[in-house]
Amino acid sequence: MQVAGIIAEYNPFHAGHQYHIAETKRMLPDAAVVCFMSGNFVQRGEPALLHKLARAKAAVQSGADIVFELPVSAVLSPAERFARAGVWLAKACGIVTHLSFGSECGDVELLQKAATASERPEVHEARNALLKQGLPYPKAAAEALPEDVKAVLQTPNNLLGIEYIRSIIALGADITPVTITRKGSAHDAPDETSRFPSASALRRIFREGRTPPEGALPPATLAAMEEERALGRFPVNPSALEVAVLSSLRKMRLDELANLPEISEGLENRLYKAVRSCYTAEELLAAVKTKRYSLARLRRTLYAGFLGLTREAQHAMPAYLRVLAVTETGRELLAKMRKTSTLPVVTKPAMLNRLGGEAARQAQMEALADDLFALAFPNPQAGADVSFFKATPYVER
Repeated sequence: MQVAGIIAEYNPFHAGHQYHIAETKRMLPDAAVVCFMSGNFVQRGEPALLHKLARAKAAVQSGADIVFELPVSAVLSPAERFARAGVWLAKACGIVTHLSFGSECGDVELLQKAATASERPEVHEARNALLKQGLPYPKAAAEALPEDVKAVLQTPNNLLGIEYIRSIIALGADITPVTITRKGSAHDAPDETSRFPSASALRRIFREGRTPPEGALPPATLAAMEEERALGRFPVNPSALEVAVLSSLRKMRLDELANLPEISEGLENRLYKAVRSCYTAEELLAAVKTKRYSLARLRRTLYAGFLGLTREAQHAMPAYLRVLAVTETGRELLAKMRKTSTLPVVTKPAMLNRLGGEAARQAQMEALADDLFALAFPNPQAGADVSFFKATPYVER
């Protein structure tokens, strides 16, 4: 049986994501789909718009068979580590045969060529030299490549696709990459009128209290949002955490700031000084921003400080597979994974208490992240029912 893995955030799960799953199943007939999804914080460096269980439920009601959680230490990471953690979990399942991802070019052979070229020693040297000159990683990675593949790294989903392929190679995973051409608005595009508006546009619409365009969200997502709204958990408001984020950073010593993920080239000094004179996250980001540091990287740094995420924690690979949602087909796959998985598979909250070592440490970090995330609910008291050690997976019957 073919099993396609998808690494995603689903923030929120929209029509473009449903299209991706449907096209994956068209490309790989009779394949099951297993997703590895960001939890309550996302890679752009902010809380998700909708709780992870609600997003996972919408995904399995829209074509996915299992949704596993990508831990926060992997999510609040640059693209290469985000991709590596997702592929690591896909490989650990022991059943994933393909990895499906969206790309602007839709040409997996071109992306494989670029991924192979990026591993050449001379490309490594050129990329490092450009980084030392102050270029951000995506631009340095593109400029270091040979001319015949350089253009493919100019768009974000192509870049992430190359990181997935590099991770498959680096981890020796017996997984075949396949890509689906993205439709609709570009990543982060503000257009709200296309058939597939970007997730960024949809988040803005909801946080401004407006109604999304008809057809932009699958019925399962709309239903999940209304259910969460009624429970006091939607829409999640990042500004509710702003004072807590700033106060967490103000309490940190210079050496503690230096040990945050993605801190380099003296950024800790700029951050240490700026956080004492800035009173909003927007002011702080503006004060420390340079051409070398993207806003997403800086936002991840702020939330890493807020959550107590260190450089060492970010580099540790995920130590367990936690199920967030599953269908009947997914339950059959989980039964197979009892023999194939190289990591503990968590299907019930009680199983988390039996984890030891690195898995237990990661679970405690995830529990803290979930507790702090709940402070951004319209009704923070509504977080009790979905706390880390209490929440149960959604099972589609």
